[in-house]
Amino acid sequence: MRAFASFLLTLFLTLPAWAQGNPFATGSKPSALATSSEVAPGFFTRIALTMADWQRGLNQEIAARFTDWQAGGSGTALALILGLSFLYGVVHAAGPGHGKTVVASYLVSRRETVLRGLMIGSAISLIQAVVAIVLVGILGVVFSLAHLKVTDHAATVETVSYALVLALGLWLTWSAWKGHDHHHHHHGVGGHDDHHGHDHHDHDHGHHHHHHDHHHRAPRGGALGLVITAGLTPCASAIIVMLFALALQAFAVGVLAVLVMAVGMAITVSAIGIGTIYARRLVTRLFADRPGAELVEKLLTLGGALALTVFAALMLFGSTVRMAG
Repeated sequence: MRAFASFLLTLFLTLPAWAQGNPFATGSKPSALATSSEVAPGFFTRIALTMADWQRGLNQEIAARFTDWQAGGSGTALALILGLSFLYGVVHAAGPGHGKTVVASYLVSRRETVLRGLMIGSAISLIQAVVAIVLVGILGVVFSLAHLKVTDHAATVETVSYALVLALGLWLTWSAWKGHDHHHHHHGVGGHDDHHGHDHHDHDHGHHHHHHDHHHRAPRGGALGLVITAGLTPCASAIIVMLFALALQAFAVGVLAVLVMAVGMAITVSAIGIGTIYARRLVTRLFADRPGAELVEKLLTLGGALALTVFAALMLFGSTVRMAG
């Protein structure tokens, strides 16, 4: 059972890295590994390729409905744009980016409620969409920059965001290592949640204090910092939708489509975050009331912070390489 719990936690950490490639690049081809007749694609690769096909199909349908709306401005075309954008967001968020790995790593590093996990995932998705809208609005509409220039500036914002996430990861790792914000609660059987008002040495109060909860939490403000830093990474697909809408002089429709897309992305990101919370609870519950319970809690706190730092460093490296190329 413990092995299964550890596997479940690892699965939620690695789940966001399944998909590869940009589904909006409709002319892109599968990698050599995926198309090689000598190497059969693995289970996760097949899932990633299937999801990429779904995204390309949805992307083409969204583009077609934008064209229909431009031609007639019908309510049906608008409804289809928004519905397809929502579905696209749900599927697209399962690919790389969108803060899923960052969210999962962060939630491993601390005890959080399901509501907080839902709020964190939703806020990151919404901010990423808003950043994409603002970038295209300011650079494309106000300054009339070419589409390539807009994407170049978006890449710069993305790099800055990854650098900030890396800084946050380093801060959380240092705090976890030093044991900051460590809470040691004693819950008594007789309803005593603290030890104030009586002296253990003066009387025998007839009950035993047990169930020691060691909460290794990230420093206060960590969740807010995570939302802001990860949210600053603009969604590339949202930027492309906005640019496409701008080219068709349908900027307002593009804004609506991206916001609805953000709702779909929030569902996927939040689901991964909530799954991580439950996986963490399962692991800690299996080791509750055992001699190594505090060590497990410490390892989860430090391991999640380290994972966040490593993933942020890898994303930052990849972003700088893309900018240099």
